[in-house]
Amino acid sequence: MRCERCPTSAPRSITPAGYGGEARYAELADALPALLSELQAATHLYPEPDRSTAFRLLALTYLAADSVVYNLGYADLSLITASRVRWAWEQAGDPYNGAVFAYLRIRSLWASTSWNDALTLLDAACADIEGEYTAGHPEALAVWGGLQLRAAITAARKNDADEAWSRHRLAAEAVTRLGSRQRTDYYDLSTNQTNVDIHGVAVAVELGDGPQAVQRGETIQLPKSLKSSRAGHHHLDHARGLLWCGKREAALAELERAEKVAPLLVRNHPMAQQAVRTLLDLERYSYRERIRRLGVRMHIL
Repeated sequence: MRCERCPTSAPRSITPAGYGGEARYAELADALPALLSELQAATHLYPEPDRSTAFRLLALTYLAADSVVYNLGYADLSLITASRVRWAWEQAGDPYNGAVFAYLRIRSLWASTSWNDALTLLDAACADIEGEYTAGHPEALAVWGGLQLRAAITAARKNDADEAWSRHRLAAEAVTRLGSRQRTDYYDLSTNQTNVDIHGVAVAVELGDGPQAVQRGETIQLPKSLKSSRAGHHHLDHARGLLWCGKREAALAELERAEKVAPLLVRNHPMAQQAVRTLLDLERYSYRERIRRLGVRMHIL
């Protein structure tokens, strides 16, 4: 019997994960329990090939759940959801499940400042898909690019500028090979030039290079189709770069833009909260009430 809710042609990026990209976490949190229950039931009720399709949809729904818990500050729950993502993709027979799991697993190593371990894990994941990457498989190019962007941020937090920019260039190379007419949203990864440019700002900020972060940020034109979560992260990173340069008014404006496009993400983000605390410490009368209101929304005041 054919599963009408689980078409065998279902892509690897669907609505639940997309809602995570749009930072609509409250809506996702309400919808996920019922959706997960239905998909789990479908994996038991339907034969192949619908069963594998159900597992793919289940994996993407767990990915959406991971987006909710991680971005709202529940790192411990994120370890569970990431493991469920890997399990579901394994059941679906997906060849890139290990690499995608490494992409998610890195965050827990960031939390413990285990930079070398994180880079080792990312390199191992890249090695696992090197053959497919060399052959130019679109999924492999997309995943490889995502892993290299993670490595770039990791190296920057390790304060290794040469390694960080080298990884950033490798990600850009994957985007070039993927081509503008290819899908770039495999596994909910945005392996495209805009995301590479956004990560360039993030790398500069993590390296403490405020001027370069500001310079890069000012040259980026964010497309209207950009996911809200990525736009919010970008405005936050740009704001941090502006703070490095002492441009407080501009930094506040970027924080307000970040909050406007992704309010739950930004209000719960530790770096955003730290930036607001810094502005509060340095407040001027001209924007005192604006920054205080933002601080109240973030439960800092």
